[in-house]
Amino acid sequence: MALLDIKLWSETLGLSVSVNVILPQKRVEDEKFKVLWLFHGMGGDHTSWSRETCIERYAKGKQLCVIMPAVDISFYADMVHGNKYFTYLTQELPQILSTMLPISIKGKDNYVAGFSMGGYGALKVALNYPERYNMAASLAGAVDMKAIYDYAKENDEKTVEIYNTIYGGEDAFLESVNDLRYMIRKRKEEKNLPALYIGCGTDDFLYEVNKGYVTYLNGLDIPFTYEEETGSGHTWKYCDSKIQRVLEWMGL
Repeated sequence: MALLDIKLWSETLGLSVSVNVILPQKRVEDEKFKVLWLFHGMGGDHTSWSRETCIERYAKGKQLCVIMPAVDISFYADMVHGNKYFTYLTQELPQILSTMLPISIKGKDNYVAGFSMGGYGALKVALNYPERYNMAASLAGAVDMKAIYDYAKENDEKTVEIYNTIYGGEDAFLESVNDLRYMIRKRKEEKNLPALYIGCGTDDFLYEVNKGYVTYLNGLDIPFTYEEETGSGHTWKYCDSKIQRVLEWMGL
C-alpha cells in the first residue's frame, strides 16, 4: 500500500488543501478501485485516521482506496460564516481525485465512514447523495445536532457559537441538508435509503445523542445496523477496533 499526502488547490474553498490517500500499489490494467471516504472528528485533520488507527494495515490486500480529507471545524457543511466544505467534499474533490487516481466514481463502489464530527458528516453526505455512496457508517457520531444544540444552550457557550457560525442559527438548521432527522425522513419518503451503520460506546459523551437518534430511526421503521460497545468512550482506541467491524459490515 502507498500512503499519499496530496496538496491541491480548491476553487470552491479558494485555498490549498491537503488530503491523505491510501492506495494499492498493484492493479490489473484499467481496474478502478473501490473507495472508502474516511472523515475526521472535530479538532482533527487529514492525518488523524492514519496517525491514530491502523487503517492502512486494515486496507491492505483489499484493492481499496481510502481517502481522508481535511475540513477544519465545519461539520462538513457549507458554512454560513466560512467555507463551503460540503460542496468541496461532494462535488469538487471527487471530480479532482477521479482524474488523478484510478478510482471508481460509481455509487456502488463508494463508501463513507467517520468518527465524531466525521460520523455526522458521513451520514450527511450519504443521505444527501444516496446515489453516490453505497453504505455509510458513523462511529461515535454527532448524529443529532439539534439535541446537541439544545444541551449546549444551557451548558456550553462555545458549542452554541460554533453551531451558529456554521448553520446560522436553529431556524436555518432545521429541515435543511444539515439536519439528519429531516434528511432520513426525506430519503424514506423517496424510498432511496443508503445502508446505514451507527456505532457508539456506552461511556461516550455522545452515547445519549446516538441512542436518541436510534430511537428516532426505529420510530420511523428505518432499516439500519446499530452496535454499542460496553465501556468504550470517545477514543481512537474505540475507532481502531470498530473500523475493522465497519469494513466487514461493508463487505470490503
